[in-house]
Amino acid sequence: MQEFILAPKILFALIFGATIGLVTCVLAEWTVNGKWKHGRKMALTVRCRIIAPLCLALACALFTWRFSSPFSLLFSFLTLSFMLFNSLTDINDGYIYDLPVAIMAATGLLLRLYIGPPALFDGAMGAAAGFFPVYSVRLLSRGGIGSGDAMLMVAAGTLLGWQLTLFALYCGIVAGGLFVIPMLLMKKLKTKDKLPLAPFLAFGSLISILAGEFTCTLIGTNLSWPWPV
Repeated sequence: MQEFILAPKILFALIFGATIGLVTCVLAEWTVNGKWKHGRKMALTVRCRIIAPLCLALACALFTWRFSSPFSLLFSFLTLSFMLFNSLTDINDGYIYDLPVAIMAATGLLLRLYIGPPALFDGAMGAAAGFFPVYSVRLLSRGGIGSGDAMLMVAAGTLLGWQLTLFALYCGIVAGGLFVIPMLLMKKLKTKDKLPLAPFLAFGSLISILAGEFTCTLIGTNLSWPWPV
């Protein structure tokens, strides 16, 4: 019986995620064009227009399969939607914009305020866990990582909480390394080339949301609201 109930939910999640993914593409393009300083329009590539809605659709379906709590679904969907938006602007413009990041952070804190101080504290700790590691790498690399990446993880941390934020950073860095190293070996990238970091952070956030509770169980810790299944 549960399979019959779950199947329509997953189908709806696929359609809903694809629709929001298309809207996110439009909003990202408007944002890029609004800030473009050379008097010419910049359009998202066809590849981005196809891959972005597909990724969000699959993510929404996975979240629906993974979580039964409406709060877990809401937080996971908001996290990936915002991360997708910032990934698109980072890929196409090389920039993460302040206002969307601020909206993301405010959304996370306001939703946590609904539960009370413990949830709000976890969101604040998540923001700190997202900021300090990334900004420390930025200082050590002398600007190799943009300040926008640090602020993006501050915003993501308000939604993820400190445990999932640290796991998301780890997964994102590993994913980035697995992509960059072969590209360097094949000489399709140079060491001085700058790559957008937001897509890897988004991927790390996805893995963290889906596998975070299992990972925390392995190391003997428990996730705080809203992430336990």
